[in-house]
Amino acid sequence: MRDALSSRCSAQCPLERTRYDQMQTIYIDDPAWQTTFQHLVAPQHDEWLPGLLLRCDEVNGWGSRTTLAHLLRPGPEKFHRCWRTGTPNLIVIPHSSLNLDYLAQLLAVSTSALLGTTYHAELARIYDTAKPLPRYLNPSFSFRVCPACLVEARLLRRTLTLPHITFCPQHQVAFVGTCQCGTALQLFHQQALPFTCHTCGLHWAHLPQIKASPEHIAWEQKFLSWYEVFLSRGTPLMVRYALQLIDASPLVPPFGTRSSAWKRNSLGALADSLVKRGRAPQDLITWMERVSRL
Repeated sequence: MRDALSSRCSAQCPLERTRYDQMQTIYIDDPAWQTTFQHLVAPQHDEWLPGLLLRCDEVNGWGSRTTLAHLLRPGPEKFHRCWRTGTPNLIVIPHSSLNLDYLAQLLAVSTSALLGTTYHAELARIYDTAKPLPRYLNPSFSFRVCPACLVEARLLRRTLTLPHITFCPQHQVAFVGTCQCGTALQLFHQQALPFTCHTCGLHWAHLPQIKASPEHIAWEQKFLSWYEVFLSRGTPLMVRYALQLIDASPLVPPFGTRSSAWKRNSLGALADSLVKRGRAPQDLITWMERVSRL
């Protein structure tokens, strides 16, 4: 595969290889020529890993799933079990599910930059584990896109994976999970071009942009505020304080604060409980200060 890939690169671009996003040129006498793709892409701000893979397919003129298939081909069967669906749940990279070091080499970027296209590091910190699971954030993930993000930058943001968020925070338009032909969108499909419906061929950027109401924006902003707090600086101790704050509310049944209860509930469920109880991040800060003085 590598020899064929190198031959194709030499035939199509004998003098230089282009890095999209950073406009970096790799000349043919550079050793990187033999270890990277012809056209390279680098992670955009808050980009989700599947979008990066699809952009790599697109700039190289490949069909959907080609980059992913190339990554899976060198590895043993254990690297394949998470990829038997057209919409894998890539909120984190499960242990031994994908060789990010190999992908980093092919794209000439750091492994840490690729890991940053998931919520792996954030959930590992919050749940105090080296092997976070997708269910820690969103156990019922379904794929959808923001058409406006695709128009601007061919961008699939990590925000797409957050539970209870149905509108793009940047463009305030509805996430779309179904094509106008009625087909559910799939991230990767061997019979489609990148970012297109595998049934009718419609590009996802051409899906309708439905504006959110101010009330809906305000409601989802409450969830986003909690996600920002937990994903940016959450720890097991902070989660336990949040559970105590929930249980302190007399309006609804307690969430449960047994020693390991917080590990059995997703971050999405935690945010949902806090929002429904009318709690805001400032309440958590006040509660933590109050408990620390006891």
